[in-house]
Amino acid sequence: MVTKVSLVGKPFFLIGQAFGGGEQWERVPTPKEIRVMIYYSILAGGTGFIYFVFSPWDFPYSTSLWSECRTLALEALDLSAGLLSGIPHIKVTTDNPSVIARVFTSRLNTYDLVVLNTANIPTFYKADVGMDVTYTGEVRYESRQVQVENGLVRDLIGAYSTAIIRFPTPKIGTLPNNIL
Repeated sequence: MVTKVSLVGKPFFLIGQAFGGGEQWERVPTPKEIRVMIYYSILAGGTGFIYFVFSPWDFPYSTSLWSECRTLALEALDLSAGLLSGIPHIKVTTDNPSVIARVFTSRLNTYDLVVLNTANIPTFYKADVGMDVTYTGEVRYESRQVQVENGLVRDLIGAYSTAIIRFPTPKIGTLPNNIL
């Protein structure tokens, strides 16, 4: 559904399910499940998100879930320049069907490669950012770096997890030919 909405070319917000344990919903989503919901919508072209709480009288249902919601809000703020810039996102190809990725421009004269693992198992992946560049990228929120070599990133990503790899904007002449 998110992919169909994104094809219309208009801004959209995901309304993430942040409730459960009543009626037909057997449980509250886990923190990793809400992370997948939010990042899947961002990578499909979403420009924002909000959460839906079914019954406010016993809010919050899960402190770990709401802690993750706060973390996601801060990460979205970090990505906001790219999400809201109007500059087309760069399509990224990956060698693993459970791994989805896009490159967004950043306010700091950098690109952000956003990677999502939609599977509940850790996996290695290779992503082609569509630019013939070699840089060291900073993996945001993980205190580590990864190499972008000839436009390729090879890395391990956790189960139901995300990675944001920030790397410098390439010089003119190396810009991508796969802008969406």
